[in-house]
Amino acid sequence: MITVAAGNGGPTGGHFVTFHLLEEQPAGTVVGNLAQSVRELYRLEPGMSQKLQFQLIVDDHREDGACRFDVEDDTGLLVTIQTVDREHVCPSSSRLTSQRDDDCIVLLRVRVSPIDRIGNVEVRVVIDDVNDHDPYFSSGTAEVSFPETATSGTLTQLPTATDLDAGKNGQLSYELVPSSDVFDLLVLSGGADVDVGSSDVFLRLKTSVDRETQSAFSLMLVATDSGNPSRTGSMSVTVVVTDANDHAPKFNATRYEFTTSENQLTGSVIGRVQATDADEGDNARVMYAVTRINGDDPGDEGPLTVDTDTGEVIVVGELDFERCAEYVLTVAAADCADFQLRQFGYVLVVVHVLDENDNAPEVTSFGGEPAVVEVMENSAIGTTLLELSVFDADSDMAGQVEACRVTDNEDLYQQLPFSLRRRASLYATSGRYDLVTEAVLDREVCDRYSLLISCVDAGVLPLTGQTVVDVRVLDLNDNAPVFRNATPITLSLAEGNALDSYVATVKADDIDLGENGSVSYSIHCFDDYNDSNHSDSVLYINNVTGVVRAAVSLDRERRADYDCIVVAADACRPSLTSSVHLRLRVADVDDERAVFEHRSYDFQVAENLPAGSVVGYVKADDADEPPFNHVWYFLDGHKASSPPVRN
Repeated sequence: MITVAAGNGGPTGGHFVTFHLLEEQPAGTVVGNLAQSVRELYRLEPGMSQKLQFQLIVDDHREDGACRFDVEDDTGLLVTIQTVDREHVCPSSSRLTSQRDDDCIVLLRVRVSPIDRIGNVEVRVVIDDVNDHDPYFSSGTAEVSFPETATSGTLTQLPTATDLDAGKNGQLSYELVPSSDVFDLLVLSGGADVDVGSSDVFLRLKTSVDRETQSAFSLMLVATDSGNPSRTGSMSVTVVVTDANDHAPKFNATRYEFTTSENQLTGSVIGRVQATDADEGDNARVMYAVTRINGDDPGDEGPLTVDTDTGEVIVVGELDFERCAEYVLTVAAADCADFQLRQFGYVLVVVHVLDENDNAPEVTSFGGEPAVVEVMENSAIGTTLLELSVFDADSDMAGQVEACRVTDNEDLYQQLPFSLRRRASLYATSGRYDLVTEAVLDREVCDRYSLLISCVDAGVLPLTGQTVVDVRVLDLNDNAPVFRNATPITLSLAEGNALDSYVATVKADDIDLGENGSVSYSIHCFDDYNDSNHSDSVLYINNVTGVVRAAVSLDRERRADYDCIVVAADACRPSLTSSVHLRLRVADVDDERAVFEHRSYDFQVAENLPAGSVVGYVKADDADEPPFNHVWYFLDGHKASSPPVRN
């Protein structure tokens, strides 16, 4: 039988779905339809449920049965992947727990996409019990004794049976089979707050016995559970009739109740029981002992005991309200007659443990996620980084989470771009918080934050729980390379240079990381007369080092300067770039000869001209720049008969 229920704790969170599953169902059993439940819970349109995707969030450290289930991604069907045994998933409580919860619940977390519409949904699978275990006794036989002087109503305690089933399937009743005219049973229960399975069973004498007439009786004790159909277990009981001691110790109260606070020191006395015996001598001297605690043998682990001689109830271990709020002790008072003749009296002692604020709130990442989170810089304000779960094991106000805050782990007063946003919760002793961004993050300003999450409870002396969350800001390509010299670069190189001559080194820096911050260089030079015509053959640049070299031998007389653009680009795709203007001036050297305007000159000279007379003019030009273009004139050969030439 499979049933489903859904609920939510408010408009902002706490949604859950509940399914019921009978134990021992085979693998592949469909537990429930999450798609249908989520559609009803969130009131989705019919077509929307066809677009949902489901993912079971598995915590490898949990051992509560979650590994026995799986969710189909597209259909949302929750199915078993192995047989579910309720007694294995929810084993019986420890001997020191006075109450047992009949519900066996496996908590699952399912991530439902789209996350912005649904998010994480809590699924509660209630494993319903099947009556598949017989009651059993720890031994198949037991022997008890009654003195022949015992009166009607004298009791002796019998071993009890154990049933691993839960609820009614684990509730036991006892009877003698066949019934006896001499003995019957008395069953003592600790009350409504104590599980029926922890009852004490006593064999009660209905009439007198005479050892000389019959020294022993054989009985069969049968334990029957309340299942339908019921199951039984039995034990053979031998009753031996002994002689002598004819009075049993009697307590001065039918039931004792004491109250103490948790965390009492070992050795603290919280009360006293007292019994008297009407006999004389050793038969009247009473010794005390605890025979049962919360329905189980006390062993050596119980936090409470009774002093053998005084009857004082003493703390001998840790009293923890969160572990057990009430202890029910069965205390026996025995006289000191010979063992075979010894008589007993019994009483129940109930110890109520009061809660103290001794548990600080426990702050953990929800679902066991790591306490190191990563977020991309420039993420939108309000981005959720991490879900936190806060739980306080105390009760009442001491167990309520008052508030949580986030601070810098190293500087409590530093302003942070983060805050905690509380989600609605069904339980006051627990809370869920989202760690969200309050400002746009810039990795180049701060690439890592160490956050201290502190939560305080509402106790009179409040306690604080803390955890540290490391936030790593991931890089986004949001910075272009920046040249170290952002102004136009003017350089000079003498003409006639050798190929690959060094011209300059340009450098640009990109503060991004990895490929986003890896810079490469390129250069483009332009023709003076047409900007669209590149002169890329003049200079080249090493794309890694930024070293600029000459690709050709320059000639100033051909071209005196070049305008170039150096571009720096990062390695991201698409990349971000920046550029700088580079002007190269070609420096002059004296590499040009003076050239006459004409290849030859003819002059006519009249005879008898006086010395110094101008015969004619010649002119030569030099393409170099001053001072290399100043021309001097002279006549070749310096012949004495040659007329002078003036510059």
